[in-house]
Amino acid sequence: MEVPEDLILDGIIPKIGSQIEVSILRKMLRTQSSYFTFLSENKESSNRLYYKSTGYNYMLAHKSPSFFEVNGKPAKNSKTNKLALTKDVNIDGAALVFSSSLFYWFWTVYSNCFDFTNKDFRRFPINLIELANYQNLLKPLYDEVIEDLKKYGELVTYNKANGPTRYFQYRARFSKPLFDKVDDILGEIYGFSDEELQFIKNYDIRFRTDDNESE
Repeated sequence: MEVPEDLILDGIIPKIGSQIEVSILRKMLRTQSSYFTFLSENKESSNRLYYKSTGYNYMLAHKSPSFFEVNGKPAKNSKTNKLALTKDVNIDGAALVFSSSLFYWFWTVYSNCFDFTNKDFRRFPINLIELANYQNLLKPLYDEVIEDLKKYGELVTYNKANGPTRYFQYRARFSKPLFDKVDDILGEIYGFSDEELQFIKNYDIRFRTDDNESE
């Protein structure tokens, strides 16, 4: 199918092949703001997201850095980036949106499906302030997601040139029913139809529920 010109962003033609995807994108692109609209001038703001600079089947964000240790000492993971947001942003919601199937789908549509760059991040349309309307749902849901990720994940050790490296390996596929709840909220925010919401939830589901999946 021919992709409508209004869906071409930053010169990138989205990898879509159905009218339902056209409809989803148009509803999303009504929103003019992004995560970067809500950047805090205080780079050390406690309202921060931590995320990886590479993409995978599940894009995960956390409110604190994930466990990472080299030679028995805490260390900074070179693949982890952080984003400081303004205080009026619901940080639980901001982290959960990043981990949603909608965010993953949008990233695959406009990216090389490997790297996750600042341009990729800026491209995702979201008004984070709207999440305040769902804060009573988002706080407990974030806590539940984190506990679930810990439950199914494990600490792994790799012997690298700079010494034994330990980090927490997540198996996010087991937590997909919780991520689906995030997409339910996003469906309300963007005004998706039931069919559009189900498309997003089931996108790449064969690969995102495979037994070999890990983050």
